[in-house]
Amino acid sequence: MVNSGQDNSRAPKILIYAITAVIILAAAFLFLLTGISFNSERAGRVNGEGPSAESPDLRKMTDRDIEEAQKAAARAAITGKPVAGRVTQRPEYVSEIEWQVLRNAVMNRPEDADAQLAALVNKLLFFKKKEAWESPATLPEQRRKLARQMLSMLPFMTGGDHINPGEARRLESSLNAELTLVD
Repeated sequence: MVNSGQDNSRAPKILIYAITAVIILAAAFLFLLTGISFNSERAGRVNGEGPSAESPDLRKMTDRDIEEAQKAAARAAITGKPVAGRVTQRPEYVSEIEWQVLRNAVMNRPEDADAQLAALVNKLLFFKKKEAWESPATLPEQRRKLARQMLSMLPFMTGGDHINPGEARRLESSLNAELTLVD
């Protein structure tokens, strides 16, 4: 009778070992079946691209360098123009980090990557212009220039569903009000 109690306590352990063995065998079978191999050089990257494939300059940038690059790109956005067609070079208003993020975002859609990249660059430009327009440090004349530029970009923003129609109407109203203000 004492033996019977010991057998009952071993049953859950045996069951756990059996389940673990089945999971390991299933994983090994899937691994062999799919032919996936682990390459530590490519770990964490999609299609061989990603953070470890970034330019050497990015990996050496300090936090201060990154902050300065972001500020420079934001300043360049004030006078930046939307892109059209294939974007082969990073516009000045897109920081190197943003450029890598945008390029990686469209990498898995090769059939329309060029159009997607151009749309993302233009969307980024619009929101940087909006941020500058909303900044209290922006001078009135610069605010009016930004308002005109953003008004010209609004059809793209609403047509691509980058901004919802209600927000677009409120923003359009505010931008038009900006243009009618007199110092």
